[in-house]
Amino acid sequence: MASGWSNAELGERLSITLTTVKSHVSHILAKIGARARVQAVVFAHETRLVRPAAA
Repeated sequence: MASGWSNAELGERLSITLTTVKSHVSHILAKIGARARVQAVVFAHETRLVRPAAA
């Protein structure tokens, strides 16, 4: 998600179904109390789970 990939792209890259991607995304949002993917990405950056890509 932090790379901006769509659910379909995530599924393709992880070799999982779109339904499974949606389930995982929903669980992530619920666990961190986020209402939207962008909030999850901000959370990931703020907690240093991911780093910004080099420009």
